[in-house]
Amino acid sequence: HSDTNSAIFGIYQIGQSCFPGKRAAGEECSTPLLQRNLRQSLTSLIIKTACFEQLRTKEQLGYIVACRAHTLQNVGSFHVIIESALYNASYLTDRAEAFLTSFG
Repeated sequence: HSDTNSAIFGIYQIGQSCFPGKRAAGEECSTPLLQRNLRQSLTSLIIKTACFEQLRTKEQLGYIVACRAHTLQNVGSFHVIIESALYNASYLTDRAEAFLTSFG
């Protein structure tokens, strides 16, 4: 008996925080830090819920579907994790990217 599963762990950059004193040369901080972080957090919460609803509930891509926001070194990202016994990694990646594109 062969148990074949496919999985993806996609990381998509969704923004970069801008801290005074830690900016790249020429980088502007026109939006206050608190406002930028709140906007990013709210957007992440909305996308996280919609991602699970679409990819797990509606499309039923796999038993494991996780969508998480993450910040590392002031760069915001959105992680999509899907594990499936029905679809290959290429298809899972296409569906995750189609979902994120729909939020354009």
